[in-house]
Amino acid sequence: MNNFFKLNYHYLLLIVFAFTCYHFLWYEPYSMKWDLAEQYLPWRYFTGKALSNQTLPFWNPFQLGGYPSFADPQSSAWYYPSWLIGSTVGYSMKIIELEILSFILLGGLGLFAFSKKVGNSTNSSFIVSLCYIANGYFVGNSQHLTWIAAAAWIPWLFYQYLHIRKSQYNIHLIWFLIVLYLFVTSSYPAFLITCVYIIFIDQLILLYQSSTKSIFIRDKIVLALLSILAIFPVIYSTLISANFFSRGAGISLEKALQHPFSWQSLFSLIAPFSSFKNPELFKTDISMANAYVGLLPVMLLLVYLFSKKNKRSTFWLILSIIFLVIAFGEQTPVRALLYNYLPGFNLFRFPSLFRLFFIICILLFSASYYDSLKIYIEKYRHKIINILLVVVLVFGVIIVYNISAWKPFSIQSLNALAIQFETSTFYQHIIYQLAFQSILLLLFCILLYKRVAKFFLLVLICADLFLSVRLNAMATMVLNTKSKDVDVLIKNADKNFHVPKFQPLVNSIDQQYEYRWPLNWNMNCYFNEIAIDGYNPFVLNTFNKLEASSIKDSVWQNSWLYSPSSIIYTDSVDIINSNTAWVKSDEKNVVNYTKKPLIDSLAFFANGIHFNYVADTSTCLILAQNPFPGWVATIDGLPLNIITTNDSQQLILLNKGSHHIEWVFDNKWLNIICYIHLFIFMFSVVFASIKTFQRFL
Repeated sequence: MNNFFKLNYHYLLLIVFAFTCYHFLWYEPYSMKWDLAEQYLPWRYFTGKALSNQTLPFWNPFQLGGYPSFADPQSSAWYYPSWLIGSTVGYSMKIIELEILSFILLGGLGLFAFSKKVGNSTNSSFIVSLCYIANGYFVGNSQHLTWIAAAAWIPWLFYQYLHIRKSQYNIHLIWFLIVLYLFVTSSYPAFLITCVYIIFIDQLILLYQSSTKSIFIRDKIVLALLSILAIFPVIYSTLISANFFSRGAGISLEKALQHPFSWQSLFSLIAPFSSFKNPELFKTDISMANAYVGLLPVMLLLVYLFSKKNKRSTFWLILSIIFLVIAFGEQTPVRALLYNYLPGFNLFRFPSLFRLFFIICILLFSASYYDSLKIYIEKYRHKIINILLVVVLVFGVIIVYNISAWKPFSIQSLNALAIQFETSTFYQHIIYQLAFQSILLLLFCILLYKRVAKFFLLVLICADLFLSVRLNAMATMVLNTKSKDVDVLIKNADKNFHVPKFQPLVNSIDQQYEYRWPLNWNMNCYFNEIAIDGYNPFVLNTFNKLEASSIKDSVWQNSWLYSPSSIIYTDSVDIINSNTAWVKSDEKNVVNYTKKPLIDSLAFFANGIHFNYVADTSTCLILAQNPFPGWVATIDGLPLNIITTNDSQQLILLNKGSHHIEWVFDNKWLNIICYIHLFIFMFSVVFASIKTFQRFL
């Protein structure tokens, strides 16, 4: 046991550091905000609620007229860990914050393993893993759950990839496929697209170097097929859905260049405390401007410029520069070239996401160069000290130059920063940050000059990283509101599905609820009301058509389930009244219905409705859910034809008499794929875990 601890104590220290840095996410936690509260929390809440009610979370009826959540790569519909959490403890603000913390920790542990695998020492890998845990990407983009998930899984993906890079026939192949699935189902798709290109380029290089190209190609075809099978549910979902939603055909170049990591944002590498105070200067969103990785990588980069180089360090540095240039967005032509010439790069926004790859590469550069620098430390000791003193002098000049703008600014408590952020200035933040960095650099120079033990250097690194997280957290991570106070807002939400209110759809929107910051969007996911609004970049074309049409106001005067008085069959229509529905048809016709059906025993589920009805004459019903492959209707067990009406609603024609209707989203192939894949995934995790554990015995 003692030997096991000696070999793995670094992992324990990384866990302790992560829990210390982000203590505000678990110990009397503060609430997170923005997209995490408005988008990801309600989606995960719905996933858990659907599973708890024995329904697969593949159709969300509560947003934008209903949409196929299984096809939305950010919905968690295929992410099995969220299934487990949602169906057991259920999602709340506190739970999703713990999930964020687990991703941050997972990323740090992954980078530690990855760094060692590429040849860096245990100690240098440990140091850069500390930097990764507290880096500005995590702090700035914490609201973007799928971005944080990507940062957690990418180091593990490439760690497993390195084990199968040349030969895939070992236990790491199974782990690679498991990690690949978890990465794909939890992350923003842009990260997968980028990783695929990285691996593809690396494999081309290996193919060129291979002496047995036919065998190499055969092995890689097998690996590619296994990878496709591993993520087949996602591939199938994308293929059957791509033509139905607005992002399927790609986005404009203007949108693709939105929110870069501008060259001005490089200032965050030394002064992250200022990165969110002047978006006009940084020319990007405040969540995209922070790439801080601690002072150590910056110091090593400065030393690298004036000392002996090595090929491994240079490789990681060049790679980091490439990703940095892409992250600059429109400030260089590279991102536009990728958009125009590489498939997949026209599907996503935010060039700043590439700073994650920059951060990983610059940390691997730091680890490799730190290892080589130790050999020459005596030779370069005074040069390093002189370089750092020059940096401190530059910081001092900047502080003095801006001191007139300082005014009284003292951080009396870190919690008070939530209020101070509103009144403090950009220059105050610069002065405060550079003063703090100068103190750390001077202490580092003293330690280097006195040849003090490495433990004190580690303490300085941890202090630098901890305060960087804590200073910026109240601006870009959390509110000055406790998580328990936010969770109170949704604790009364029904845990089961109930029949939504019969009210005009125009009233069934988020604004019908009391304004509850930060839960001010997608509230219908909690309270079981079908809505025509919602915060979601994934929008079906059918809904867009209705929203842009002249008949929407009339259509949305009806409830989510209603019987129109007449149906107009024609190729187009400019105006209808609220009692009329429109069906696109080449044959012009109007059918009137004098009586409405009497509905009884109405039951509502996440994926549809069941009810009985009685009608004296033929009649019809409209369900305010977007038409989509997989929706089926039956009358007494016999199939009914579903007709698209009003661009984005479903219509069924009913016979007279007393009958039972089931109107549900039930894609048989989707369900079969889900159950088979879930079984294989669980078996693979258990098998790989047992085999891996046996290796440590």
